[in-house]
Amino acid sequence: MKRPISLAGRRAILAGLFLLTGCGWGQNSAADYTIGIIGSSPSLEQALGEAGYPIQQISYQDFADGSVTVHQISCLVFVSSERFPYSGRNCLMQFLRDGGDLITMGGYAFKTPVYAHRGKLYSQNELLRTLVEDATDRHIVIDFSQADLSGWSRDCDNIKSPSTLSKVNKEGFECAQMDIRNFSRWDTFRGPFVSQPGQNALTLRIKGSDNLRKVVVEIRESDGSRWVAAADLSTQWQDIVILQTDFQFLPDGSPSGRGKSGDILSLDRAAYLQMGMSYDYSAHKIGDYQIWIQQAGTARVQTPEGFGLPLFDKMLPIFSDQPYHRFAGTSRLCVCPDQSFVSELPTKTLSVSGVSAIGFPYIDQSQYFGIVEVLDDFDRLRGFAAGILVHYNGPYKEGRWLLFGVENEEFYSTELFTQTVLRSLKKMQDRSLSASLAEAAAQARKKFMPRPKSSLRSLRLSPDGRHLQDSDGKPFFMLGVNYIGSFDCKTSHASKDFVFDKWETDFRKARRAGINCMRLWIEEMNADKKKMDSILYLADKYGIYLLLHPTAHPKEKGQDLADLFSSLAQLASGEPAIIGYDLMNEPYITTLGSVRIDGRASDILSHGPYSRYAEKDFYDKEWVDMTAKIRTGWPPLGDWISRQEAKDLLAAYSAVLRYSGRFIAAKDYSCLFGIDGALPVDPVYAEFFMSVDHTISDWIRVQKQAIRSQDPDGLVTVGYNTALALMPANESLDFVSHHLYQPPSSFVDMQKAVTTFDRLHSRWPEKPITLGEFGYSCGTQLPDGSILDIHNSAVGEMILYLYALANGFDGAMSWMVSDWPVALMDYSAPWIGKSRQAYEAGFGLYAYDGTLEGRAKPVVYAMRFLRDYLDTLPSGPGVFRLVNADTQTGAGYIYENEGAFFVGMKTFQNDNISLNASAASNLMLCRIGKELRILSTADAVVSLKQTYLENILGPGEFRAEGVKKSFRRISGEYILELLEGQTCTIIKNAMEKKNEIDTVQK
Repeated sequence: MKRPISLAGRRAILAGLFLLTGCGWGQNSAADYTIGIIGSSPSLEQALGEAGYPIQQISYQDFADGSVTVHQISCLVFVSSERFPYSGRNCLMQFLRDGGDLITMGGYAFKTPVYAHRGKLYSQNELLRTLVEDATDRHIVIDFSQADLSGWSRDCDNIKSPSTLSKVNKEGFECAQMDIRNFSRWDTFRGPFVSQPGQNALTLRIKGSDNLRKVVVEIRESDGSRWVAAADLSTQWQDIVILQTDFQFLPDGSPSGRGKSGDILSLDRAAYLQMGMSYDYSAHKIGDYQIWIQQAGTARVQTPEGFGLPLFDKMLPIFSDQPYHRFAGTSRLCVCPDQSFVSELPTKTLSVSGVSAIGFPYIDQSQYFGIVEVLDDFDRLRGFAAGILVHYNGPYKEGRWLLFGVENEEFYSTELFTQTVLRSLKKMQDRSLSASLAEAAAQARKKFMPRPKSSLRSLRLSPDGRHLQDSDGKPFFMLGVNYIGSFDCKTSHASKDFVFDKWETDFRKARRAGINCMRLWIEEMNADKKKMDSILYLADKYGIYLLLHPTAHPKEKGQDLADLFSSLAQLASGEPAIIGYDLMNEPYITTLGSVRIDGRASDILSHGPYSRYAEKDFYDKEWVDMTAKIRTGWPPLGDWISRQEAKDLLAAYSAVLRYSGRFIAAKDYSCLFGIDGALPVDPVYAEFFMSVDHTISDWIRVQKQAIRSQDPDGLVTVGYNTALALMPANESLDFVSHHLYQPPSSFVDMQKAVTTFDRLHSRWPEKPITLGEFGYSCGTQLPDGSILDIHNSAVGEMILYLYALANGFDGAMSWMVSDWPVALMDYSAPWIGKSRQAYEAGFGLYAYDGTLEGRAKPVVYAMRFLRDYLDTLPSGPGVFRLVNADTQTGAGYIYENEGAFFVGMKTFQNDNISLNASAASNLMLCRIGKELRILSTADAVVSLKQTYLENILGPGEFRAEGVKKSFRRISGEYILELLEGQTCTIIKNAMEKKNEIDTVQK
């Protein structure tokens, strides 16, 4: 019998042929395109073989050996792609970076790293228990039955809460008890902790009270770097093991240079152990909690290479964990229009589940194409069964990644699947594709539009200065949003890599959502006329006003700021679309105090708070000294600031924080709860706060003068998010544009959030009150452990808009137009820690779904409905009530006005209307003439009493027009089954209308 040629042997032969021919693989010849398959798929292998493709079977060991290369394999096919061995990561990554092609099957590819152990592959969770049981090298660092706790210190947001660390006897064990009282934002205890050399795991013998799900643990290394992990707690004594790779880097307070790619906690350098609770890492309600701990130690766990680490330093730009990217149930699988990879394949109806096969394109480097879409019974796009990410530049240049998100094996034996692969492969081999995409991207950068003769009416202050209005005197309610760029191009990239068509897509999306103004982040664009003209063109075309925010802080000299705003105002002067200028995003006294105005240091630096108040306990001296020494980057300081100046500015920052903390809990920092009006100033602090106020006043003055020299009518504001918003210096601003990010933890928190408008109004009763930023991320962890979903966040955001409307305030701007996908954030925004990525990613009105525009979140439909209502029936502010409701936050609302009735909750019933929705919903009803328009932001069944409809529309029978599931009458009620986001119109039957017309004519 012939001995088969080994994989290595076949590769050697192919490599030789490659060298002999002196050229690369053929452009479209199947015979020159070798496919390596990992796993078994008989139907696919047969189809590929019949099409003439050479096939090689590849094992995971081949990746571990580093023997999979683009010289032998053109395309890798992963039949079951979710799990991949960490030991093969470098080989796979090199293959992809060398431009190798890829086909993944079975769902979320490369989601779970696995590790070889005793002849099998295990995930981290599967293997950890076994490894811990095998560990023999253990060391008890702290035995709390004998430890001296006097050297432990407390770190918390509310020093007034009486939390304690003490020795107790718990169930026969001497241990330490953390008694955390009135938990708000964070409450922890810290003590010295020195590990034995060579240890790589922290061990805790610990238990928690029955209302506590997790304990938050921090290790501080000797250089001050901070590393945090959260571990599940039980109400029974348990041994917890946390590997050093499970700790996440915490930039706040850490020295620069730490936390970069590949950097992990080193227990060998541990100096302190800190334990307790932190809302940012484990959301819990305000309340009392207990933690008991017997021992803290370290161990040497024999883990395989990379254990606990993600497969790749930067995640691959494919797939997403978001719930709205999953699909399930009976679906129609159809070839997508407007793509050239696959065409003319019959629709397949199949019950499938999976995750949308989307790729996340990098700026000017790749492009995604949906190939097979998943539609529900009402033709709504639920995701992509197949899609392709084409890399025409960047780290994976020339790679084509064909992705399949369906998890059902049945799908992979269908003709639709095999033909999709075969037809896509032909296009994948066409290397001219990269050149055409790169050229299109280059041409797109060259497109600009002329400045228009604007048709918008200018916005100004009302005669009494209390409200915004247009030049005709019509009140302007700000239904706004922040814009920092498209899905793939955020913050500084959005300005540097300006692409008109992308901006137009987002302006169109914003207008579709009912947006009438944007707070526009224009980094490095203050003097770029071509870009500004194009932006003004879009503002005029889509009827969107702009608040300009150049984000160019800090600057060393006040003149630098004056020059920046002067050049910006010169471009914007006289343009009706420009509301005005936001001087800075969320300023801190460290930033403002860094600026030298009129050739002198700021008042706060001249005041010298570090030495002046060193003995008065105004500030945290230990923190100031450490932060000034290692210059962590937070809070921000000018690069030119000396060590002593840094101490003064940081002392001022700490003093402001500590003093305002007397009134405002840390969790409530942005909603200002606890202060009604001006910040009360203790006489002992009078001189200090005077120097703070003078610093702010000078800083505003130099920029406002520069703006007014070029644009006399431009309004000026500052986007504060702290108690600095209450300082007297802000009297010189034209309107209030506060930033609000109160966690949506409970009904009480939602109440605190909406009443922020009232607190701002109490302080500034003569000014328009707006929110420059607010929002509820679909990555927010709630106290019950759940994640805020897109439907509940939509109710929360409408609460803010409607409260402002009903109470005579001037509106709000949410954060932001489009989500910032985690895969793209991980690639282009390394300053956002991994623990914050999911939270920061989910604020958009639109979620990325593989299409250029993205998927409208439910709030889009509600905002559009509200905009249409306001434009059609400007009939006073209405009445708003915040109510307890069956939402994730516990809060809902009822809003009533002439011709309008809106509710936000999952179920609702009164004498006329009942709502039963599939998720939290904004149910909105609006009468326009002889029509009743009705919308739900989730699929819902709505019952309307016939008498209610007759009171609105007159006696008779009724029908519903628009896309819906059904509309029927049952014994005095009309039952309407609504689809998410689809507006229906209820009108009288045609015969009834005809009879009315006849009667009028007679």
